[in-house]
Amino acid sequence: MKILINKTKRLLFVGKLMLKPGTNIVDDKFDAEEKTVKAWIKAKMLSVKDPSKMDGEAIEEAISTAYDNDVVAELKKLSEDKGVQDAAEEQSKENEKKQEELDEAIKAAQKESGKKDGKKA
Repeated sequence: MKILINKTKRLLFVGKLMLKPGTNIVDDKFDAEEKTVKAWIKAKMLSVKDPSKMDGEAIEEAISTAYDNDVVAELKKLSEDKGVQDAAEEQSKENEKKQEELDEAIKAAQKESGKKDGKKA
C-alpha cells in the first residue's frame, strides 16, 4: 500500500486511476516514477508516502485530509497510537457531517429546480 496526498482541489488521473483531493490509498504497484506523477510531486501537487515509514504524526496528518471514511479506516489500522485513533474518529465524524450537508444541499437544489420548471416539489 502507498499513501498519496493530492494537495490540489481537483481530481488527478494517472491512467485509469483517479486521485481525489486529499488522502488516497493505492496498492504497491502504483508507479511513483511515472513522468506525470514525478512532475506533480516536483510541483508539490502530490506527495507519495510509504506507510511503513510514517510515524503517528504523519499518519494523523494523512487522516486530516482523508475525505473518505474507508481511507480513514485504513489509516487508523496503521497505528495503535491514541492520537491516531482519536484523529481517525474525529475525521470520520467530520466526513459524515459534510456528507449530510452535501445531501441536504442536493435535496434543496432538486426541490428548487422543480419549482423553476413549474413543477411542484
